[in-house]
Amino acid sequence: MITRCLWIFFLLMQSGMCRSDVALIGLDDRGRFARVEIAGRITKADAERFIELLEVLRPGIEVIDVQLDSPGGDLWAAMQIGEVVRKHWLMTSVSDEPPSNGCMSACVFILAAGAVRIVGEESRVGIHRPHFDQLLFAGFYRAQAKVEYDTLSQSVAAYLTKMGMSERLYQAMMNVPSSEIRFLSYEESKAFSLAGEDPGYGEWVRARNVAKYSLGSWPSSQLHHSSKAR
Repeated sequence: MITRCLWIFFLLMQSGMCRSDVALIGLDDRGRFARVEIAGRITKADAERFIELLEVLRPGIEVIDVQLDSPGGDLWAAMQIGEVVRKHWLMTSVSDEPPSNGCMSACVFILAAGAVRIVGEESRVGIHRPHFDQLLFAGFYRAQAKVEYDTLSQSVAAYLTKMGMSERLYQAMMNVPSSEIRFLSYEESKAFSLAGEDPGYGEWVRARNVAKYSLGSWPSSQLHHSSKAR
């Protein structure tokens, strides 16, 4: 197993991933847990590197934590990463210890995608409304600007709903101008579902634990009933 871990590190070094803003920063000696960091401004290239890295780690590594330390960046790239995070039921986290700067703006869309979302009491999680490049948006006619921004807003709302976020999160975002940042308290992060667990993932983990540790001692009648959806 250790040899396999070293082989993973070799592949990453060859691809140059360890020098990018998307990097493998932790791997246990049994190859069961890995931590990937996304740091700095999020770009389209980061989304591509993240997908490449995940192809190396999965399916061999069962638990992967995506640690976030980013002021934001490309919203579409962040949502692309988030879609991959949710598809593979990865964890996301924001450290509350130095030198972490937190997770703001577009980064929050990756945080929201985690099957388990870990936010510390002192973690910096900041939100504001989505926006276009200023020069691009300024070049739109009034009617075009409205159509484009309505489309963007609808995409953001749909994404957050898909990730199981509270409707209050979207509303809170839209109330903050893109030139400002609202930092959420730990209680707000929990209330907005940015800290917590995806229900489907939680039920799957529970089912696996029941199957692994309790199945042999359950009466056959109970097993029959437990196999039905509730």
